Amino acid sequence: MGLPEVKKALGLLVGLSFFVAAGINYSQIGPFFPLEAQMKDVSQAWVGVIIGAFDISCFVGSILTASAINPKYTKFIYCFGATISAICVALFGGMGWCDNRVLFIVLCMVIRLVMGAGASLMWATGVSILTPMYPGYAGIITSLIEAFFGIGLVLGPPTGSFVYSLGGYPTPFIATGCVEMLMAVLCIMTLPSREGTGPKEGGEPDKSFAWFCTRLQALLLIAPTVTISGVFGFIDAALAPYLNLTFDIPSQTVGYYFLSFGLSYAVSCILMGSLVDRGWGGKMFLAGSFLEGFGIVALSGPMFLGCLESEIYICSVLVIVSISSSAAYIATYLLFEKMAVSYGFRNKGTIKIVSASVIMCCF
Repeated sequence: MGLPEVKKALGLLVGLSFFVAAGINYSQIGPFFPLEAQMKDVSQAWVGVIIGAFDISCFVGSILTASAINPKYTKFIYCFGATISAICVALFGGMGWCDNRVLFIVLCMVIRLVMGAGASLMWATGVSILTPMYPGYAGIITSLIEAFFGIGLVLGPPTGSFVYSLGGYPTPFIATGCVEMLMAVLCIMTLPSREGTGPKEGGEPDKSFAWFCTRLQALLLIAPTVTISGVFGFIDAALAPYLNLTFDIPSQTVGYYFLSFGLSYAVSCILMGSLVDRGWGGKMFLAGSFLEGFGIVALSGPMFLGCLESEIYICSVLVIVSISSSAAYIATYLLFEKMAVSYGFRNKGTIKIVSASVIMCCF
């Protein structure tokens, strides 16, 4: 293997590894932040608003990214978003030293908004910059992005719980932020700069992102994708307080219960990616959507049947939800790309950015 091939493989590994750090960052919010906010007399409603601020920012940022970004600047945008995300993670941990309730709420919301903007830049351009490195394995690389993110979901709760036990709330986030900043530097050094492939001379330019999102076929796919994505925020906001109040699980160990969700998501993503490459995308999307809906309803089972109020039951349902989420979520990448091509998009970079941005808007 020549030096260019080694650098390309290293760039792919570093680019994928950053999604591990992103997964760790995302999965640490659920186990630790709601309980920390509770100790500062912040209501559960405000906890949901702060967590949701990230998603609102991702939504707006994804629209702006898809509407304004030139595909040939994907490396710069990806690395810039990664750097912003890393800095905000560390700052979010620093909020543990803020004792003023109002100031805590305001700063947490601002940090989450900026963090969401950085994440939208990274996710919207990640597929566009990584899949062209090995065009023949685009489907596998797309599933690997989600799988590496799932690995981060697995590592976040246990490693975060361990670091939390050493230094309290700030330490998991500051440690993750430092790792992300290191990964951002490595991305700048190893990822290739690529130019978008524009339309042929004399051809019409691609349609806009807003035009694509208002097509009936796109709207019919966007609606269920929104509900599929909503499960992540729901679990982040509600699971940790539920485990703490119902089973008296302390914040130092509550992160371990998120393992069932993250581990099954990481493992199933690889399988789902291979099934998508074999043409099962549409069937996977439908089956995953219905099964995830069943799992979310099943999580409320203990409210009506006391015999279901057990940690084993909760973990089992989380496994079902995570597998079904990966099936539906992985399939959406291919479905949106095919849809963009059918609507006349010809710039490969634009197709991938538009597809990823739509999914981030739904997320």
